[in-house]
Amino acid sequence: MRTLCVKYRIVNGFNASSDAVAFLDEEELLPLLSLAVLLSPDTSHQWLLNEGYSCQTVSGVKKGHLLTFDCQVGGVPVVLAFDSGAQSNLLASDWPQLHPTTVKGIKKTHLTGYGDGRASITKGKTTLTLGGRTFKKQQTAFSDVSHLKESKGIDGLFGCEVLAKQKLLISYKRHELILVD
Repeated sequence: MRTLCVKYRIVNGFNASSDAVAFLDEEELLPLLSLAVLLSPDTSHQWLLNEGYSCQTVSGVKKGHLLTFDCQVGGVPVVLAFDSGAQSNLLASDWPQLHPTTVKGIKKTHLTGYGDGRASITKGKTTLTLGGRTFKKQQTAFSDVSHLKESKGIDGLFGCEVLAKQKLLISYKRHELILVD
């Protein structure tokens, strides 16, 4: 399955973070075109049902500009913010030491183009549970997230790794994700 991540700010006059939601269906991609449907946040769930989809709503909490969700990583409860542009999930740099049984395949990766070329980051595979659904073999980076933890009580981020495996609708206005089947 290919990973689809779309970053947007304003689409057709809608402020996407507050006035509209975007439904992206990766399976219906044409070579240069993806299906993007802008819906009123108050009608999106009904539209999905009318189109024959089944859905599960996962309620979140907006903290500043971030939409957060109660999740689990390897069975450990965490609060993660949704970031559609995050190329991998992100947890605190000390996560592998604090929860070693929740991470597999730990390795250090050197960051090119960053600083003097000596910077590195630790990565591994985790299992993420969101809304009762489990996503295995999630690429996860471990780095300093203290600014999120201290200011907003957020343990990390999730994004493209989940988007690659699950159709979903994001409603920042209603503070929810709708997992779509």
